[in-house]
Amino acid sequence: MLAAQRNSGTARRLAGIRTDDGKSIARQGYKIYRDESEVGVITSGTYAPSFDRPLAMGYLATNANLREGDHVEVAIRNRKVAATVMPLPFYRRERAAN
Repeated sequence: MLAAQRNSGTARRLAGIRTDDGKSIARQGYKIYRDESEVGVITSGTYAPSFDRPLAMGYLATNANLREGDHVEVAIRNRKVAATVMPLPFYRRERAAN
């Protein structure tokens, strides 16, 4: 199984998602869209106080060819909210100088 994935790739990849309005929270199970086509699903999401905005993670279809900075929409309570694909991890602790 793992050898097959290494050779042929995976059908989906994990990515960060940030809602553009800074208020709407994408929760687990919410669908991700690009140009009216479903391209993924949110795996987890919450308000991130260190960023002062909602952040989420989700699986995106590899064949959707989405990259960091690309715009998508998340279906939140019967409306689509603009969002942006972000790199993971959201935060990286700076290394201490020796």
